[in-house]
Amino acid sequence: MQRIKTVLLSSVMLLLVCLITSCESSVQPISTEQTIENALRTFCDSLSASSLDSSQVSLKINDYLQRNDNNFFGSTVCILDSNKKVVASPYWYRGATALIYKDLAKDPTYAIETQEWLTKPLQSGNEVWSAPYFDAGGGEIWMKTLSIPIKKNGKIVAIATTDMRI
Repeated sequence: MQRIKTVLLSSVMLLLVCLITSCESSVQPISTEQTIENALRTFCDSLSASSLDSSQVSLKINDYLQRNDNNFFGSTVCILDSNKKVVASPYWYRGATALIYKDLAKDPTYAIETQEWLTKPLQSGNEVWSAPYFDAGGGEIWMKTLSIPIKKNGKIVAIATTDMRI
């Protein structure tokens, strides 16, 4: 009788170990891309419900980067007029010790209207990940960029981005 109890208890323990192990292995950690997608979507939702004043948007971008880890290298919200022309694009990115600001729309050498992070989501109306690239003249790192259109009344009024360090 004791032997039957021991065998039965061992079988139950083995079954529990198998169940726990299979449950643990089926839980996948969230990737950096998914973390950025979720954070930027939430950020876009908050922006679509508020005024797109460039100085207020700039403060919100700064706060957004400070709330997220170093994989979030930089972020801009490219504000558009009714003809989809760029009005402002406050950009914050991580320097060696602090966040650094510049307005991408005010840099004539940057040619913002030709940047794929802007043109592709404007053309498709959907969020777009760029291919990996080296950010020469900017962060001087390898990155890729997620761009998400911000819509009001069905029209794209801005493109929000997050640059992911890779």
